Amino acid sequence: MTNVCVVMYHGIDSSGSVVSTAPELFERQIMTWKSQGIRFLCLSEFLAFVHGEQRVEQNAILLTFDDGLRSVYQNAFPLLRREGIPAIVFLVSEFMGKTNQWPGQPSFVPSLPIMTWEEAREMHHAGIEFGAHTATHPRLAECDEITVERELHDCTTAMQQALTSSKRVRSVAYPYGSVSPHVEEAARAKFVVGFGTRVGKVRAKSNLMNIPRVDAYDLRVEPVYTRLFTPGGNAYLSLRGMIRSGKSRIRGT
Repeated sequence: MTNVCVVMYHGIDSSGSVVSTAPELFERQIMTWKSQGIRFLCLSEFLAFVHGEQRVEQNAILLTFDDGLRSVYQNAFPLLRREGIPAIVFLVSEFMGKTNQWPGQPSFVPSLPIMTWEEAREMHHAGIEFGAHTATHPRLAECDEITVERELHDCTTAMQQALTSSKRVRSVAYPYGSVSPHVEEAARAKFVVGFGTRVGKVRAKSNLMNIPRVDAYDLRVEPVYTRLFTPGGNAYLSLRGMIRSGKSRIRGT
């Protein structure tokens, strides 16, 4: 049975933080998956799969990067460009060129620089897709409807202007995985797809407004990422999902 997995990265750096993947590990993961014949999907291919319009004949991954950290530009982008691998980067519009120390950021997440709009434009022109991660990175499910609408609107407007793109911003990733029915409704009015932080793989006809992902934090060791699409990998992800759900762990996503 073919599996499709959305992997959620944040920083690609050597800080050792819970939101960081070392550049060397990131490259090993990418090259391992490539050697295993795993297909890397672009967003259009992913959407066609979920809609049931296109079959995926082999195991496949959609790469996503939350927060727009500068280390993604520095350490992930060169590898993705060299290997011709698509990805989505989710931006926090009011923090571009600053750091990830937005209001409510957990104290255990280190201060990390955010890429500039100029760097994002370079990636965009090279074929990397960009999605919205709100204007200020709040927990949307705790916001009123007006605030949710403003966070989504301001982010997409800033992105289209700064990236000098006439293309629609098609995707959103909910900060901290914080989503509710009214957040999904607001997202559905603006975007084609929304990504959460529930752990799991993706099936055709999945709820497009709350797509599950696999956190790179859970793929740090070789026996896991090399067996991501095996029965053992599925069992591991199911266990991680139950643990995260039971503890309601919020790790600065």
